[in-house]
Amino acid sequence: VGMPELFEINADANYALANLEVSSAENPKLEYINIHGNKLTSLDLSGMKGLKYVHAGDNTIETMNFTGCDNLLEAYLFNNPNLKSLDFTTCPNLSIMWAFLGRNLESVDVTGCSKLTYIACDQSNLKEITLVDMPNLTDIVMWGNHQMTKAVCKNLPSCKNVNFEACDPLVDVTFENMPAVEWFNIIVTSVKSLDFSNMTKLNWLAIRDIPTLESVNLTNTPSLINLYGWNTKLTSIDLRGCSKNMNQVWLDANASL
Repeated sequence: VGMPELFEINADANYALANLEVSSAENPKLEYINIHGNKLTSLDLSGMKGLKYVHAGDNTIETMNFTGCDNLLEAYLFNNPNLKSLDFTTCPNLSIMWAFLGRNLESVDVTGCSKLTYIACDQSNLKEITLVDMPNLTDIVMWGNHQMTKAVCKNLPSCKNVNFEACDPLVDVTFENMPAVEWFNIIVTSVKSLDFSNMTKLNWLAIRDIPTLESVNLTNTPSLINLYGWNTKLTSIDLRGCSKNMNQVWLDANASL
């Protein structure tokens, strides 16, 4: 039904709702969609050029289509256990993407989202994540992805906070050109080596409970004052590139150190 003045849709706790159809032609002014607690299995938002905000949680959604959502700014998607993938490659203005408790969420593609500032896919099922050439990205939250094996983070000059805690099988990592990072948490993973060189703003680093970790590069990290690195396979660690005002260094239970 054509509703040219429709600005907002709220559909909470409509437990029998199984279908929701919108279109750019019939709803050209629609900017906000909020759907929780429904029986929707798919949500097609393709071509919704005016859409700016999507909140969707506690649904049975299996597929979501954001193709051509040129002005989408924020997507909050949580506890959608049947959702397996998300593609935001045609959402150039996306600023915030949060997918929490995506128990079967295996892939998220934000390639080309150069305005992205915040991405969180915590407690999901991602196998890998690639975040490259995003000048505005400040926060990366990936903790609790128990199937993740690969992470690539490159050319993120504004990134300040990084969290890969409890990505148990994570072994293949790249962290390059991230000079603004201040807080980095990558505990309970399976990496063998980590390179934090030239993270000149880094002041808090947790690399504990990584029994496979053999080497850490802390070259030119002059702001680092807090280091937590117990239960690793490290045989040595060079702190000469760190701050002269180190506050805490915890290196307990490193049998080879």
